[in-house]
Amino acid sequence: MKRILLLVLFISVLKIELAAQTIPKTSGQSICKCAPAGWNTGYLSNRTYYGSLDKPFVGLLPTFPGTPVLPPIPSGESTFLGLYSGITQATISNLVIGQKYKFTYSVISAMIESFNPDYPNRNFTGGINFSVNNPGIGFNEVLAVHKHDFAGPDEEPIEWRTGVFEFTPKATTAILQVEIIQEADDDNEYGVVGLDLGPNTVVPCIAGTQAVPLKATSHEILCPETSVNLVSQFFGGLIPSGTELKFFTNPNHTGLPLSNLNVGAGTYYAFYYDAANNCYNQDVSTAKIDVTYKNCADVTQTLDISAANFSLGVSRDFVVNLYEINGSGTAGPVTFKIGKPGGFTITYPTVSGVSKIFGDVPNENGKWTFSENAGFITATSSEPIPANGQATIGFRVARKAGIAAGLSQNITITVVGGSGGELNTENNLSITTVSTN
Repeated sequence: MKRILLLVLFISVLKIELAAQTIPKTSGQSICKCAPAGWNTGYLSNRTYYGSLDKPFVGLLPTFPGTPVLPPIPSGESTFLGLYSGITQATISNLVIGQKYKFTYSVISAMIESFNPDYPNRNFTGGINFSVNNPGIGFNEVLAVHKHDFAGPDEEPIEWRTGVFEFTPKATTAILQVEIIQEADDDNEYGVVGLDLGPNTVVPCIAGTQAVPLKATSHEILCPETSVNLVSQFFGGLIPSGTELKFFTNPNHTGLPLSNLNVGAGTYYAFYYDAANNCYNQDVSTAKIDVTYKNCADVTQTLDISAANFSLGVSRDFVVNLYEINGSGTAGPVTFKIGKPGGFTITYPTVSGVSKIFGDVPNENGKWTFSENAGFITATSSEPIPANGQATIGFRVARKAGIAAGLSQNITITVVGGSGGELNTENNLSITTVSTN
């Protein structure tokens, strides 16, 4: 029974290993003027002897070491694939069609210093191109292209550089091609480019390739609210197992994701993120969200009258002007109150007409309702005041009979705080003094 269990376990592990995506190793047991198994060109090199077309190998054996000794190989192997020119390729196997994969590599550009006058020094290589291709005649369907640039002939530090790119296969295999970039107009001889692929070179990105589903793509925050939640207002799906929902203020997920998802006005982009493999569902998010903000209305008032001194028996028109000054139309009825001065009578028409103030001024009394008590006249709008707009309401004030000369009293205009959706009460009061003579 124990042997059967061990056999079943062995077969299960074997199936898992076979199912994992694979790419030929860039290492071998020893250096040689030959490519590692699974690669069509290149030279097995190590930190001391890193090969090129004609040196430091003669035949199959190294003749002298390179200069300098290279840094440790990132994968921990003792050898790597040395490339001099042209294109080398290998097959990536056991892929899942439509699954996004993350490809991680390490490369180094090394100058070869010659001690033989017959062989000039070899300078640093300009760069290296990676392409992943769908298998078939000519590999004419490119799935991904990635370029790794080196600093230049006199600048490149001798160190391994790590890079990452992604691809999504359309078959269970794909062809990786690696091309050395050399300047066409440069007569220099070039040194070696080292390629090191570790055991986790090709890993699946479980964030997938589909855009984050949105149930809405835009929203206007209405005053007095100041924020909206990106998840509850916009997200329209289920977060895939093993991933996280992230939001950025750019479509390329550069910088840090938002930590506070209660946001104000702006443009935001949603991503699925696979933290285990450090990859996103999209390089450029198409899940775009636009958030705008509608300011609170701010209503202030003035009183216009042609003269403020009243003789016995005199009455005059005046108007109350209400202005929206914050660029947002009022929401709901606007209400203001006029305090009643004891020595004067204030009346008003309930239909629109013309008030006589330095000429004819149209009023909008038909759009307002009026009520009063012993201390105040209250007027309430039936229509909103538009953004940066104005409403004009007409009244008439008369000196009461029997009021002696020399009296001064105030007509106060107060916009009721919060009416019409406005919140700023600091500019809601105006005072005009009228007097008798």
